[in-house]
Amino acid sequence: MNNSTARLALLLAHDRSGLADLAHELSAMGYFIVSAGPSAMDLAAAGVKVLTIERLSATPDILDGAIRTLHPAVMAGICARRDRADHTDLLNAYRIGPVDFVAVNLAPAGSVADSPLDLSGAAALLAGANNPQGVAVLCDPADYPKALAAMREGALSIEIRQGLAIKALVHVVEHLGHVSLGLGGPALGERGAGAEQWPPAAQGGAQLEPAAVLWQSPSGPEQVQLLTDLQQQWLSPPSLSLLQGPALTADLVVDADVAWGALAEFGESVATAVVSRAGVVCAAGVMAMSVAGAVLRAVDGDPLAAQYATVAVNRTVDLGAMRALLARPLALVVAPAFDDDAVEIAAASAQLRLLTMGPPNPAALHRRLRATRLGVLQQDTQAAGDVLQLATCVTASPPDEVQYRALALAWRLVAHQPSCSAVVCDESGSVGIASGLANVGDAIVVAVGKCRRTYKPVAMAVDAPLLGRENLEPLAKLGIRALAMACDEPPAPALVAAAEDHSIRILCVPRIPKI
Repeated sequence: MNNSTARLALLLAHDRSGLADLAHELSAMGYFIVSAGPSAMDLAAAGVKVLTIERLSATPDILDGAIRTLHPAVMAGICARRDRADHTDLLNAYRIGPVDFVAVNLAPAGSVADSPLDLSGAAALLAGANNPQGVAVLCDPADYPKALAAMREGALSIEIRQGLAIKALVHVVEHLGHVSLGLGGPALGERGAGAEQWPPAAQGGAQLEPAAVLWQSPSGPEQVQLLTDLQQQWLSPPSLSLLQGPALTADLVVDADVAWGALAEFGESVATAVVSRAGVVCAAGVMAMSVAGAVLRAVDGDPLAAQYATVAVNRTVDLGAMRALLARPLALVVAPAFDDDAVEIAAASAQLRLLTMGPPNPAALHRRLRATRLGVLQQDTQAAGDVLQLATCVTASPPDEVQYRALALAWRLVAHQPSCSAVVCDESGSVGIASGLANVGDAIVVAVGKCRRTYKPVAMAVDAPLLGRENLEPLAKLGIRALAMACDEPPAPALVAAAEDHSIRILCVPRIPKI
């Protein structure tokens, strides 16, 4: 065999389902099947004529196959650009056959000891993904039938190969992430189950579609860009669909993110609505009976801030909930879904935007990033409800059941506010919120001053330690008898004594860093 003129297909798979069928069809198309180790044995047992990598490279398969593909006879065949004469001349000079097809998938590493980094397989995938103009690289057995069908029709286009390359890169990142975890480090990325369709780049060419067009700048429209799987290292984006209304603006994107993040803290057991505006949570309502009730309570928590605000709810918006929403001028409503009759009556408000984002998921955002002039800050996210379970009571009596439910609501909301915020709640929603002031004492005064007279405040949550007894006096005057306070160390005895004097029960909760 003249290697320089042969068409080679490299098949090495931890998951060997469908591999034999793939090999038979590739052989029928004129490919020479190159493999090694258990994959080669399985293919030979299935009647496939296999050219071993050891024979191709004239090098023994040493180190348990750890470097079997790391040889010019394999790597040059994958990496060589077919459109460059100097590359093809080099392959001919050294009698190296071009590897046009790479089907490799890696073991899901459990630990460094028993499943180390697959250098050989990862290298083959990276090399193939780096040359989609000449190589089809497959890491998922579910893609074998689709690739073969496209090849039979002569339609394995560059767009499809680019999509497969993206998927291969994600597969390598996932493998590296498992190895990183085995070493005690962070995961580098996550990948969901195999999609039924080609990856994004194959569906619409190399260009990704924007999720929403934002404001118009002098150089063109700014966009919220859909992320490729490879970019989803810390974010699992929801399924966005703008059902009605003008394009989203930048501030509405931020408000939707803030409201959806706070909403995810409450799950789906009770109907919940969160109002956000100017990048902060303004109000919230939690009602066991209906979404409409949660909406009415939320927008009534701060009627002025609710004007042209964003409202997010954790359940499908039905007709009753939409009527409650239309009672006030809003800019955006975000929900997992909308009933048809709700969308129909919302059409009368041309400026109201309806956005679906799938069910709220507290684990959707794995890490927060903030760019500063000193560098990029990154922080792993924590569910506020989980942190609350670590709270300790520092007063003689703990909060009663009613107070604890109000505290839990207030704590979940203050965790999604800027630093130095205070939230006052009863069992069913917020009563007064102050966000991002100069110090927590000012936040307490403002939050107390914003409390609606129509509601009886029960509990307050603050995201920083209180410094003196004077911080407790506004709570005592309003009748608040329970406080959740973020602190990493026990408060001063004088503060605890003052709380006892005012009959205020204090929970100390570990601080959640905010960037």
